[in-house]
Amino acid sequence: GPLGSYETDHQDYCEVCQQGGEIILCDTCPRAYHMVCLDPDMEKAPEGKWSCPHCEKEGIQ
Repeated sequence: GPLGSYETDHQDYCEVCQQGGEIILCDTCPRAYHMVCLDPDMEKAPEGKWSCPHCEKEGIQ
């Protein structure tokens, strides 16, 4: 999409299993994840800003 519509540019499937559904969106990249697909998996959705494992590994805050 055009610049400025970043929020709508997230993928609508899980980066890990490639399936849709209840996914959480990374705040620093377009990736999305099921909580159960994360390692370690999450019990509940994160509050506030959340960066996916890929961004965490790259050191992006």
